[in-house]
Amino acid sequence: MQAVEEVGPQTLDLLGQENPPLRSQTAQWARDFVAPKLSADPDGRKVYEASEAYLQPRRVGLTAAAAG
Repeated sequence: MQAVEEVGPQTLDLLGQENPPLRSQTAQWARDFVAPKLSADPDGRKVYEASEAYLQPRRVGLTAAAAG
């Protein structure tokens, strides 16, 4: 368990960031615990970027023949 004095400043820092990470571990033991599963993407930025690219609306250009 962590004291609010330890978590609070980290949370405020994350809230103040223009592009905060998708996930953040506030304690070293938590980083160590999730490291085996999240080693390729510990802060979630890769997942976020992949999702953002996938969810972007696709622009479809109409040719003059298709527009009729």
